[in-house]
Formats: sequence, C-alpha cells, structure tokens
Amino acid sequence: MKTNKDTGVKKVHHYYHCTNGRKIHDSLKGLNLTEDKLWSQFEAAVDQITLTEQLAKEIADALKKAQDKARIAIKRQINGYRDAVEGLRKREDDAYGDFKNGVLDEHGYRRQITKLRDEQNHYMTLLEKANLAIHDASCETAQSILELATNAKTLWLSRSAVERREFLSKILSNPVLEGLSVRYELKKPFEVVAKMSGNEEWRTRKDSNLRPLDS
Repeated sequence: MKTNKDTGVKKVHHYYHCTNGRKIHDSLKGLNLTEDKLWSQFEAAVDQITLTEQLAKEIADALKKAQDKARIAIKRQINGYRDAVEGLRKREDDAYGDFKNGVLDEHGYRRQITKLRDEQNHYMTLLEKANLAIHDASCETAQSILELATNAKTLWLSRSAVERREFLSKILSNPVLEGLSVRYELKKPFEVVAKMSGNEEWRTRKDSNLRPLDS
C-alpha cells in the first residue's frame, strides 16, 4: 500500500511474479509485475479480437449465407433419407405379399424383413442426425462470439478487475506469466476472429469458404 504525497489517499498495489515452473530463470529477483502492467499486456489480446460494428456485421452476414447453404444441403439429404425409408417400407409390403402368395416361405420372409428393417433403422438414424444438424446452435454461438468481439477494447477499458478476468477466461486459454511477460493462446473461435480482423482478403472469398466460428 502506498500513500499519495499530494492527496494523502492510500492505494493498494498488487504485484504478480513468475513461479519459475519451467526453471528458466536463475533468480526471481526483479521479476515482480504490477497489476496495471499485467493488464496492459492482456490488452494486446483484446486488440486482436476487437471488431468494429461494420466488420462484425459483414462477418455475421457471411456466416448466415454459409449456414443457409449448409441447411439447404442438409434438407436435400433429409429428403433423400425419407425417400429411402419409404422405398424400404414398400419393399416390406411387397415381401409380405410374396409370403402370403407362397412365393416366400416363412424363413425367407423373416430374413428379408430383418434385413429391410435394419436398413430402415440405418436411414432413420441418418435422418435424426440430419435433423439435429438443422437445429444446432452454431448460429447462436457465432452470434454471441461476434457480440463479445464487437468494440471489445472499449468494453475492456470500462470494466473492473473481476470483469476483466471473466472476459479473459472467455477468450484465452493457457495464460502463463514467464518472467515479466505474459504468454497466452486465443481460444479457437477468437483466433478465427483475430485473423478476420487483421486480414482484409477474407472479404473477397467469404462466400466460398467461410466456416462457423465455433468449428
């Protein structure tokens, strides 16, 4: 705690230091880091993912187009699976007709029914997975990521220490203090955001190969 000589106000200063877990320092002397300097280093990560409202809108629009194309493709698959199931049910009816007419004996009939129903179950499983893909939360997740990244720097500067730590937990993984430097990795969706933010070229090819941010 230090007292300001002019105002007499006392202020608590928090210090952090490297634990030297990797044994890269001969001594920890002089390796204490103030909280303010620690925050300033983390600001680099915030700068990386910060998007303007305009850029966030462009990314959101491109994502929506990509997801709409994916949904159309999935719906085509669903229609194909339904047609396959309907065809198998018709073949089951035909097999029953053959059994009643004496074309198939009971053993042959039951063997065919087992095979046809196994195929039906296969296509019903594919149909269920395709329906889940249509109703997944990828769009909602991507939107929340973009909302977090939009004007992130402005929000960061106005937040308390507790809120900053919570914010960092959402965007970073493996933060480590090595000496007087912070080492960290951006979580995958924010790594993608950072690349988009720093690269104008994605706009020229966004319709062809843009992937969901949570992939």
